[in-house]
Amino acid sequence: MPQLEIVMLYILGMIAMIAEMFMPGIILGTCGFIACIGAVGLAFYRGEMALGAGLIIVGVIFLPTLILVWYKLISGPFAVKNTEAGFSAAKPELQSLVGAEGVSITPLRPAGTARINDQRVDVVADGELIPPNSRIRVIRVDGNRVVVRSVKI
Repeated sequence: MPQLEIVMLYILGMIAMIAEMFMPGIILGTCGFIACIGAVGLAFYRGEMALGAGLIIVGVIFLPTLILVWYKLISGPFAVKNTEAGFSAAKPELQSLVGAEGVSITPLRPAGTARINDQRVDVVADGELIPPNSRIRVIRVDGNRVVVRSVKI
């Protein structure tokens, strides 16, 4: 009967380590690991050498299997897939607007909207407030920031 208690402690420790994969927080996994080590120690302390050795062998097989299963099955769906491949913050078509003229749709204080080359573009005035329906010219493009100045007629 004492062997059953040791095996149950070991199994509860394994279950706690498996549960740690689904509820991360290190406490449950640490308690499970301590329970497994305690079960092995208790087996050797009580003179159950074969049981203790068997639990160590199960642990040596279980731990790499647990890590592999966690890595292949569980971490995939829950992992953050952050990649920069093909990412471009700047819109390349905005560079073609440099030197183009248009009309402010909204007041530019300093940001607003303008119509340039028959398209609505978010723009930023270069150091001045520009009222709506004013003629503007694109002086530069910094990434997605289109900088304009008013055109004096």
